[in-house]
Amino acid sequence: MFSDGAAATPDTVLGAEHTCFTTSGRAAIALGLELLGVSPGHKVLVPTYHCPTMIAPIVKLGGTPLFYPLTASGAPNLEYIQQHDEHPVTAMLVPHYFGLPQPMTRIRAFCDEHRIALIEDCAHAFFGRADGSPIGAWGDIAIASITKFFPAPDGGVLRANRLPENASMPKLAPRPLNENIKAAIDMVELASRYRRLMGLSTPLNALFATKRKLRSLRHGNGQPAETSRSGDASAMQVAPVQMQAFDLDLAHKQPCWISTVLARTVNPSRIAERRRANYLQLARTLSGRTGFAPLRPDLPEDAVPYVFPLCVQNPDDKHRELRRRGIPVFRWNLIWPDTPTIEGDMGLVWASQIFQLPCHQDLSPEDLDTIQRNVLDVCGSHSTQS
Repeated sequence: MFSDGAAATPDTVLGAEHTCFTTSGRAAIALGLELLGVSPGHKVLVPTYHCPTMIAPIVKLGGTPLFYPLTASGAPNLEYIQQHDEHPVTAMLVPHYFGLPQPMTRIRAFCDEHRIALIEDCAHAFFGRADGSPIGAWGDIAIASITKFFPAPDGGVLRANRLPENASMPKLAPRPLNENIKAAIDMVELASRYRRLMGLSTPLNALFATKRKLRSLRHGNGQPAETSRSGDASAMQVAPVQMQAFDLDLAHKQPCWISTVLARTVNPSRIAERRRANYLQLARTLSGRTGFAPLRPDLPEDAVPYVFPLCVQNPDDKHRELRRRGIPVFRWNLIWPDTPTIEGDMGLVWASQIFQLPCHQDLSPEDLDTIQRNVLDVCGSHSTQS
């Protein structure tokens, strides 16, 4: 992951004067909302297609989420927002879904015209350009996630392009030394388990196996309870209570030291090259079929994808079967309470039908082949071409 890539270094969300690392993308949203002065009674526009962790910080701070519909391209339906004027609105959150940059010129102009602060959600888009400018440069503030692109235990980014008057970037509490050490050890343990450390994986696996055995003897053989995660449910439903919770105290802490080091030093051109190559491979294999279709078979030149979005017909049983087979597919089908059904909105359609397939930079050819074979088998494999 530190090796040289052949391509030019892509633009990243980092680099602005007012930038700080946070514990997560959702923490960055909370800190950004605080910068913008969001408090009880303030309204924030949010998309109907969302992960509940995008909405939880707004509610935690006492704000009111106002849901807007999406067009077929995933852009905010600005005409709907204008027709259903909820003045005054403090901020509007606009994501670059799947790492595919949204055109931002019109959205920026809309927010300026209506005196709405733009929160550019780059959780899926750490790298790339939108309308000719680097990702993260369009919003009054922008947020990003380190863990979605780097082998880090935690981490997010808060960037302020238009720092409010008399405001300053948050001062975050440092993490204790033992937490930093544990995070680094856990990262090495995970890398060795997946044999990513070349000749060191075998001896390290033996060492960590001993550690786990000693821990089980000390604490018993019970396994920790699994936590619910977005997309595990078999059908669209309201997000469980635990996904609606938000730890504001953790949001005011720094990420682990190793996370910031990785975000600054891992080679971004390698990440961009490999993710793009994997995305295009999936697009070639999964295009021209019945039962499903890539949402975006073409990949914009300036995009570094987070996942490969696949639109699947009759998705519930297919999603359940792919998960049963161990395929790392997920979807945003757990929605915030009272998310409205709006005529012509693609948001809730995506929540049900869009499967997010991995295109991670360290997927092997065998990994990709396994994903493709199972998707073809489960979701429908007949070509529409003669």
